[in-house]
Amino acid sequence: MSRINRIRIVNLNYNHHAIRIDDELFDLGREHTLFSLRNGGGKSVLVQMISSLFVRKRYRDSNERPFASYFSSNQPSFIMVEWALD
Repeated sequence: MSRINRIRIVNLNYNHHAIRIDDELFDLGREHTLFSLRNGGGKSVLVQMISSLFVRKRYRDSNERPFASYFSSNQPSFIMVEWALD
């Protein structure tokens, strides 16, 4: 079965611009992965960003935050997923 190998997020702001991800690479190495972060650390943000690549536009909003609210600057944001194929 194919697995996610790496996730890269570039230029993402959340929590009213209090937290910014400039350029973050998560090298999962095709392994099962757990993101353990404090409250407000961005777990839901990560899930929303990653899942947004694979769902229709109308399903990208969460109950608490519309997807478009993450992209409030003129700078582009990038969310990339690299797959390791079998």
